[in-house]
Amino acid sequence: METRQGYTEEVEIDIKQMLIYCIEGAWRILLAGLLCLLLLGGYKFVKSFSAYRSLQGMVQTKLKSEGTDAELYELQRESYLSQIENLKEQLRQRTEYREESPLMRLNADDFYEARLSWFVTTNYQIDPDKTFQNPDRTASVLKSYQSLLASGEFYRYVHERVSAKIPEKYLQELIESDADEQYGLLRLSIFGGEEKLVTEIMQAAEQFLDERKAPIAEVVAAHEISCLSAEVFRSWDADSEDVLPVQASLSERKESIRQKQMQVETGIYELQTQIVELRRQYDALQAPEKFVTLTAVGKSSLKFGLLGFLLGAFLAAGYRALRFLLTNPLVEEGEVMRRLGIVVLGSKRRYPAQGILNRINAALSGDEARQRTEEETCGFAAENLRSLLEISPEAEASGILLLGTDEALVKDVYEKINAGWEGEKLGFTGNILYSTAAVERLRDYRRVVLVEEKGKLPFEKLQRECEKLRLLQKEICGIMLL
Repeated sequence: METRQGYTEEVEIDIKQMLIYCIEGAWRILLAGLLCLLLLGGYKFVKSFSAYRSLQGMVQTKLKSEGTDAELYELQRESYLSQIENLKEQLRQRTEYREESPLMRLNADDFYEARLSWFVTTNYQIDPDKTFQNPDRTASVLKSYQSLLASGEFYRYVHERVSAKIPEKYLQELIESDADEQYGLLRLSIFGGEEKLVTEIMQAAEQFLDERKAPIAEVVAAHEISCLSAEVFRSWDADSEDVLPVQASLSERKESIRQKQMQVETGIYELQTQIVELRRQYDALQAPEKFVTLTAVGKSSLKFGLLGFLLGAFLAAGYRALRFLLTNPLVEEGEVMRRLGIVVLGSKRRYPAQGILNRINAALSGDEARQRTEEETCGFAAENLRSLLEISPEAEASGILLLGTDEALVKDVYEKINAGWEGEKLGFTGNILYSTAAVERLRDYRRVVLVEEKGKLPFEKLQRECEKLRLLQKEICGIMLL
């Protein structure tokens, strides 16, 4: 046998074969996981239970103070949560008001304003012929009208006649009224973002006062009310000094709108700041330290046990994969046919039909098409050998030798095959890599059949066996895989 120096062979690893090999050892992987589960879980249980026992003596002395601290903690926690919820509700209301209120959406530099004024008189005169004079009811009439303009009845009346359908609570922000008892004047100011809105409110106000004149005259005093002015103008093209000097100037109106809008924005910002601060204080609140309980001991032990199971299973799977990489065992016949070019004369099933893992391995390796038992495999291989002898007279004259690395396995196969033959020349021998007797026996035969066991024989050893046979100019007729 010649020695090859400076020769490097690339080892080919089939991932599918490695997966099959790892699944075969699934029970070992589970066993390793369970073992680590018991070790780590038991260690953690012993350690935690020891701490639990050591703290039992301290429970009685600190139970009272611990209960007080726990109650104080719960009170503080509930107080923070209640304050935060209240502030959130206020923030929601403020935000909703800012989004829905026409006043908050109003441009302080560009809006429409309507100004109306009425003159109210009871035509009161002093009668010089009377000693006792009737009182002047003009002021009472003015107050009645002013009360009506501030009542919910007025805002409902306006709401029904305005096309924009602004809620009554927001209409109150767009309407202002006042009275001058000295001159008998009743004034009304209306402002909004659209001219149509302001005009509709102004018309509704005039109709409302006209309809309420008779009831006030009946209840308070007879009087006359007449509209002195009713005008609508835009804020940026009106000269406030020329329009009813007794009312607020336009600059004051603009400043008033800005202040109201700013107050709402400031309030929203302050609420947000308070919520953030309370949340920070709540998160910083620490619960009082609790003693170790049996429940905590069990939970920590279970957690460590699960970690131990995962660790053990991972290490076992890694060990099996590493072992496959180092030994590269022969798992199924496809590798033999593809890498060595040897015909498989018979292959025994490795996996039973029961079990999920067996079915997975059978599907991956094509195990369904193989013989079920060793007897069936030997019978199938015997027929293949008989056919080979019939088509090759030279093989029949010289015979065929069965050989393999496991001599006991080869002998068992030889006995099963040879029992059904009728005088055909068939022999067997052991491991030609290490046995001198096996090599001597090989001299009498020119053709050989390999007999090997799947899953245990390293592929490298099978390759060396084939190389030696070819070096000795022996013809490899095929291989039986059991």
